[in-house]
Amino acid sequence: MPHGDPPFATVPAARRCSADAGWKRPLLTQRFAEDGEAVSGSVFANVVESAGKAAAIGFDVGILRTLGSIRVVVGAVALIPTSIIYLLKMPIDGDEGALLDVVDILVVEPAEFVFRRPLGEDFAGG
Repeated sequence: MPHGDPPFATVPAARRCSADAGWKRPLLTQRFAEDGEAVSGSVFANVVESAGKAAAIGFDVGILRTLGSIRVVVGAVALIPTSIIYLLKMPIDGDEGALLDVVDILVVEPAEFVFRRPLGEDFAGG
């Protein structure tokens, strides 16, 4: 048997399939071990990072955006009586910016949180 041949070179071809699989597996392990921890560590880090991103996106869509959508609807409903009160109060106070502040708090901020934020990122909505 020459130096580079695997030990199963004399095994008939019909039985060589299972032996080939057993012979190649240690070579793959050896290759990853020779590449160092950077390869296996980066693969593990990518898997963990992907799982973390998937969990963040699932939490964002399933919980935060659902609650944010409810907040948009409740804010729009609450804006109707609030805007009537501010419109009746405006000639007395003369403060036109107060209504815009209320619209921003009740509708615009929740809508931006739900519709403009990247998925799974910036949970504070900043």
